[in-house]
Amino acid sequence: MPTSRISGPAYSIASCVVETAHRLIASPDVNNEDWSEIRRAGRALLTAEPLGLQELDESKTPRRPNGQGLELRLGFYDDAELNHVAMAENEVIEAIGFSIGGWPWGIQLRLELIESRPDWLGSVLEWPEQRPFRHLDLLNRRIDRRCIVTDPGLLQVVGRRLRYRIGLDHRSGNQDAFWWTTPQTEQWIARILSHAEERFLSRGSRRAFNSAFGELMNQATSEPIGNFDPILNSPDDWGFLDLKSDPIAIRVVGPKSPKAETHSDVTATLARAGNQITVYEDPVTISDRDVDDPSVPYADALEQLALRNPERRETDIVLLYRGGVDRWKRPLQEESCHRILDAAHDLVSLGIEVVVGIGDGETSVHRIAGREPEVGVFEAVTPTAGASWILQEHVNQRLMNSLVDSGQPRSS
Repeated sequence: MPTSRISGPAYSIASCVVETAHRLIASPDVNNEDWSEIRRAGRALLTAEPLGLQELDESKTPRRPNGQGLELRLGFYDDAELNHVAMAENEVIEAIGFSIGGWPWGIQLRLELIESRPDWLGSVLEWPEQRPFRHLDLLNRRIDRRCIVTDPGLLQVVGRRLRYRIGLDHRSGNQDAFWWTTPQTEQWIARILSHAEERFLSRGSRRAFNSAFGELMNQATSEPIGNFDPILNSPDDWGFLDLKSDPIAIRVVGPKSPKAETHSDVTATLARAGNQITVYEDPVTISDRDVDDPSVPYADALEQLALRNPERRETDIVLLYRGGVDRWKRPLQEESCHRILDAAHDLVSLGIEVVVGIGDGETSVHRIAGREPEVGVFEAVTPTAGASWILQEHVNQRLMNSLVDSGQPRSS
């Protein structure tokens, strides 16, 4: 019998480039090092077209030290994206080398503009120049009556979570805007549109939501765009949105004393996003040790924040947390839990998302109050889980893959 052999590569070079791009985009800031340029290079790498992988012509181009004589040609549609990769070329080469097969210096890059390829379809298209580079949560004017979502607060909460890009209809040449988001956001959209506990965003509902996306997009851009469509891209790809240029504001409402271990965990988790978010710490003014119900200071803090009516980018998301609630000796009371959820509802009406993480898996503000979470409010199992959820939903879920999950705390 003939010996079986591999008839082709197990992974295409294109898949290796895309995998590398997503890995670079998810590079966390560690030890106060700013990795934003590496993340930017990763986003630029997603715009590249792999034009060829071949042996290096060493008569024209010298081989890199420790290289294996492989040259990867990448084409770009504009100089800006090419230059972002060129500025981090060493890191990109190493990362692609690992994606191809564990050779960190096995390849070298040749970066070129696609306009030099007249046979390439993308080089002859007029790509849209509009790129807002910001979240779609800025409502500059009254919402159009034709918009399917008329609640400004809910529209802002959902809009902040949308990923998008502007493309072209190849037949007509008109601009077309595309949106995608996380499964959690899809569920919230389904509930908003159905006014019920819908858990799945159907194809019809996706298209119905286009009017809301169109309203958000047209308020964010200088020129109205007429066509809108949903796609199912990875939530880790933000498209035209640059998180560094428009970081959302996380207001962390925690215990009065910052010495608690939970505070360190929450702070370290959020710090992985680097300058892709802005974090404001806003501890409660009264220690929960001085009250019978440990949730009272947190209810007070949320109510005061809602009355303050903070502006966009002063507070976009609230993380309300406290660790170590003893549900037997000092349990949360139903009245204060209702106050927390009522204040959270008021904040959502202002366009502010609320994440609650009080105690551990045996403590639930919603369960004590006998209520179901509303759109825009999420209750995490623990404070650290709440911080992780924010990064997963608003930055990049890959950031969490490199964090150690210590599991359920062991009893002492």
